[in-house]
Amino acid sequence: GAETNQEGTESDYAGAVEFDADPLLARFVARRKRFFADVELIDGTPLTAHCANTGSLLGCLVPGSRVWLRDSGNAARQLRFTWQAIEIDGARVNVDTSLPNRVVAEAVAAGLVPELAGYATLRREVAYGKNSRIDLLLEDPRRGSCHVEVKSTTLAEGDCALFPDAVTERGTKHLAELARLARAGQRAVQFFFVSRGDVESFE
Repeated sequence: GAETNQEGTESDYAGAVEFDADPLLARFVARRKRFFADVELIDGTPLTAHCANTGSLLGCLVPGSRVWLRDSGNAARQLRFTWQAIEIDGARVNVDTSLPNRVVAEAVAAGLVPELAGYATLRREVAYGKNSRIDLLLEDPRRGSCHVEVKSTTLAEGDCALFPDAVTERGTKHLAELARLARAGQRAVQFFFVSRGDVESFE
């Protein structure tokens, strides 16, 4: 991302990720009922944004931290803004769980993930198993299929990213579905997307 000064501006985060418009800079106040992030704009105006991350966000809910909001542009939407990222100890952490799936899909399609290269087609959000949807389904007439589940990692201790940040029934269900596929002879991959740039390893 772009370098920022201590005060920051609304455009500080522009260029780090492609947005339809520059993200709105604010300060984090609190998170409520998982889906609501209370923030304060630079001029002091309170605002509630949508939080797309249902995880615990352990270590990422520090009051007063700088946050960036994405504007849907839809004034009729209940929560017009979506909480995109937060700055923790100088590092920007993406908290929007829709972004990793998009980035991984684009990277795989562009051949940037050698372990997942060589498939003829890529589809997203494909139904499978017991009321589940796989994040990416790679298919090829010769190689068969590869089911890829993407998990976003926001927790870190020192320079190590960690997953999960809490007990996750949904994550356990997804892993069980992948294991079932693998036992049936299909390729199944759990892809961990580290959503912060201040770490060197993953556990």
